[in-house]
Amino acid sequence: MPNVLLLLVLTYLAAVIETAGADVIAVYRAAPSLLAITAIGWTVMGSSTPWRIAHAAVVGLVFDLNGGGHAGIGIAAFALTAFVAMRLRPWFRRQEPVAQAVATAPLVAALMIVVVLGNAIVGEPGAPPSVAVPRATVIALYTSAVSLPLWMLLDWVRESGRLRAGTSAL
Repeated sequence: MPNVLLLLVLTYLAAVIETAGADVIAVYRAAPSLLAITAIGWTVMGSSTPWRIAHAAVVGLVFDLNGGGHAGIGIAAFALTAFVAMRLRPWFRRQEPVAQAVATAPLVAALMIVVVLGNAIVGEPGAPPSVAVPRATVIALYTSAVSLPLWMLLDWVRESGRLRAGTSAL
């Protein structure tokens, strides 16, 4: 239960920063998706349980509620991304933080493209996919760069736990 509360707090903070600070952190009107970083980081670094996909879907609900569009597209996109991240979890956990940040870009790009295509399918007004898909790619690259400190922090926490347990790879 404390883990779920931590996820809710992290999701709340990411949503507040995305909503209130979007103009501040945006570069050429493209802002990183902190909710995507939260869902991917939570899925990859936590325990290996199918509940991680449900947790990511909750983050997707917050994404939907922030966006003002149809609820459900973000939920599905985040759940699908979490499913893929769960499959990549063993590879992800063996990598250095820079490789983890680089690997975040395709996951975020796929998530954003699923949201764009889902909105286009349900007839949600917005940019056409020919404009939105390249913008999703830019957002994914920006999100990947912003995620590097998170991956460094998570690696540091994991290594400090190994040092305390006496099982360090060093």
